[in-house]
Amino acid sequence: MCSSIAPPGAQSQAQTLSPTQSPADGELDSEPTNPPPGADVTQRDGWLADTIARAMAGRPALHNSRIGIYIEDLTSGRVVYQRDANGRYSVASCAKLITAAASLRILGPDFRPRSEVLANAVSASGAVLGDLYLRGRADPDLDVADVARLADQLVHAGITRVSGRLVVDDTYFDDQMLPRHFDEQPDEQAWFRAPVSALSPAFSSFWVIVRPARAGQGLAFVAIDPPGAYARIENNQLVTQPSGRNRIRLDIGIKRGRLALSLSGQLRSDSGVRRFRRRVPDPRVFAGSLFAAALAERGIEIGKTSIGRGRAPDTASPLAWIDGAPVAISVRHLGKRSNNFVAEMLLKTIGAETRQDPGPAGWTDGLTAVRQFLDSEVGLVPGSYRYGNGSGLFDATEFSPMQLARVLATAYKSPRHGPDFIASLAIAGVDGTLHHRMRNTPARGLVRAKSGTLATVSALSGYAALDGRTALAFVIIINGLPGQGKAGRTARKQARDLQDRIADALIGYLSSARPAAGNGRSIE
Repeated sequence: MCSSIAPPGAQSQAQTLSPTQSPADGELDSEPTNPPPGADVTQRDGWLADTIARAMAGRPALHNSRIGIYIEDLTSGRVVYQRDANGRYSVASCAKLITAAASLRILGPDFRPRSEVLANAVSASGAVLGDLYLRGRADPDLDVADVARLADQLVHAGITRVSGRLVVDDTYFDDQMLPRHFDEQPDEQAWFRAPVSALSPAFSSFWVIVRPARAGQGLAFVAIDPPGAYARIENNQLVTQPSGRNRIRLDIGIKRGRLALSLSGQLRSDSGVRRFRRRVPDPRVFAGSLFAAALAERGIEIGKTSIGRGRAPDTASPLAWIDGAPVAISVRHLGKRSNNFVAEMLLKTIGAETRQDPGPAGWTDGLTAVRQFLDSEVGLVPGSYRYGNGSGLFDATEFSPMQLARVLATAYKSPRHGPDFIASLAIAGVDGTLHHRMRNTPARGLVRAKSGTLATVSALSGYAALDGRTALAFVIIINGLPGQGKAGRTARKQARDLQDRIADALIGYLSSARPAAGNGRSIE
């Protein structure tokens, strides 16, 4: 990748407005004027630099924040624009770009994890002799329906009972289920920081559903999805009221290894159905209880009611199995939905598949393999960045805009992995985390990118392209936003507005190199 600085014309234009200057009222909100069709590179670079400078100057809530930007022509490697390109920044969920690129390269787009049920022996009458093993190989998309399908397959195989126990085998991974840096937030119920096991159904989370009593008074209706023995409503004191504010308190404790839920407060009678997502503290117990319930529903008896943990013996044979979605599909959870759980599951899977010594994989295995990918294939200097977990959650990352752009360029130029990487990203104004952004702007359908947000961080990184023309890789990272209150909300909104405005300008930049009559086709 070219590491030259931006053309002198672009740099001088970028300084035409200082951070404290503002254009005329309303000028930033008007439709931007693009460079004339056929403008040369110097003219277009100067126009883009001036447009970015004006956009930053017109957003005063960002004037005390650090802003790093890097834009590269992916055909020539030419730097189109840069600002603090070598500064180190927290990139928030844009770290998932790294995890996705590494997953596609190391695991391969066709890699599919398998979940299976095994036993040592089955009698002629269909009884499993000894223990029945439920073994996971880190399927991030494993859901409750998949667990039920495994039970159905046992029925189809003629299994009628289990003489021993149900044993959960999650030894593909070690016992350190909480990803690195996830302990920096004390909220034990937040679903977005769910623990990771090699057997983790439903993203290691469950839903609590409440609705007002149908009569308009009395206790509210409360349910758990998925139902089962793992989580139960121990106490419901949530009262339906004809008026007033909703005040719902949900307390979750652990009783005899299972979750005990208590609800209290009041729910207004016209509130409708409300859903609350919570994480499970131990996905292995969760998986075992779901599978045990599915077996019971199908009349398959288990001799010992306790659910054990252990490794399936090498002599055990599979009775049922399900192959998960290929990595090419799983990475879309990262780019389009920014799913932290899937990012961490893929990271640890990378560790399991690259680990040289036998034994369960740990977080260090995955982090080491991804850092080797960044050093040897992306070309980053070892120790010049920080990649602390797969999701970018909390204080886990430090990359420069140029380094993140190198990841984008490396993925884009790979014929085996590039198409799936690009397809994993949200499309501006169309889907994923960008479905509500840039809907009615030039960037709609022509920008694919990953957003990233923490309390003091906002980022947007990806590609801008028109059919048949050069694509641009861009990275926009803002650190040091006010974290709390109205100032924080205003700054985060202006940060997103700035990112969207630059994305629009990139489409104008590309369009100016086309014949005047041409228009880019949407990449929806």
